[in-house]
Amino acid sequence: MSGRTKFRSSKFKRCKKSGNRYLLLGVLLFLLLGTVFFLWNNFKTEPAAVSVRDKAVRWEISWRKDLFKNFLNQTIPGLADTTQKLENSQNEKSSSELGVGKNNSRNVINSTLYALTSVDPDDPKTILNAQISTMQNVSFLTENFSPLNFDEEYLKDEIGTDNFNVYSGESLTPSLLSAGLRPLVVIYHSHTTESFVPSSGKEFTEDLSQTVVRAAEELAYLLERDYGVRVIHNKVVHDIPRSRAYEKAADTVKSLVKKYPEAALIIDLHRDGTTREATTAVLNGEEVGRTLLVVGTNHSRWKENFGFALKFNEKSEELFPGLSRGIRERRFTYNQEVHPRAILLEVGGHRNTLEEALRTSRYLAEIIGEILNEI
Repeated sequence: MSGRTKFRSSKFKRCKKSGNRYLLLGVLLFLLLGTVFFLWNNFKTEPAAVSVRDKAVRWEISWRKDLFKNFLNQTIPGLADTTQKLENSQNEKSSSELGVGKNNSRNVINSTLYALTSVDPDDPKTILNAQISTMQNVSFLTENFSPLNFDEEYLKDEIGTDNFNVYSGESLTPSLLSAGLRPLVVIYHSHTTESFVPSSGKEFTEDLSQTVVRAAEELAYLLERDYGVRVIHNKVVHDIPRSRAYEKAADTVKSLVKKYPEAALIIDLHRDGTTREATTAVLNGEEVGRTLLVVGTNHSRWKENFGFALKFNEKSEELFPGLSRGIRERRFTYNQEVHPRAILLEVGGHRNTLEEALRTSRYLAEIIGEILNEI
């Protein structure tokens, strides 16, 4: 009798443990499905009239979320079909159904879910972090996207920031320009060896005649010839190795601004590393590399840089609609704190030809010439 009792007792314990496992799996499955539902619900774009700055920020958020959406679609069977149905269902709802009360309820659920699982539906990366601990240290930025090939530690630590604001703002005034003095533009390259694959056969080369340096030479020549603008073009190679490019470029640009305090504009000229479709436009029947302005916001004077970028972008759209891809903000400095009109300017991408980039330089010369006349 005692043996039967022990047998039944052990069998009961095994059943109980098995039942607990199934219950736990059921709870985890419920949380996963709930996370996916709310995650994709938050991917929905809200149509609204927003400023250029807001559009840039929203584009950045959308770009990151799309990257994670594609990643999850490829790794979870059937997820794409399921979430597409959810998105279609959400799109059919009227705006009146998405009221404040409903949003508050969703926020409560999101907060509760994060407290229990460390998963935030508004941040897809937390889902991966919960499953793979080392994912917390992984960046999903593309390798070739030029503004982001930086020395992360340098930018995070902001080496020399306190001594970096060398531009006084007193050397260049409207009265100085109106007095007939030729404006000065400084051009340099944090990623000097960025090249154009169809022309050079590779993404980076030390043959500067095939890189962004050549595009800048064309821009400098046209500014001087057609608009009487003085140009200082620095061709120092900063991106060997690429991991220290911005750190090395910092010394260069600081020296340039100190040497030429009258500079009206500082350009860090790059080329992008995204698809050809994104970086190519047709103007006057010819294919050209589209431009992109990148503004670093991780310093106290970034609004001055952003304000000038807005002016630059507006002038580009006025003269050559479709040439510009707009403005992108990043939580770094890109050494732009040295001058209120310091910009990072992308000219085409690695899939454009050098000739297409040179055509872009011709349009840029007119844009910059017009802007300088209005300062």
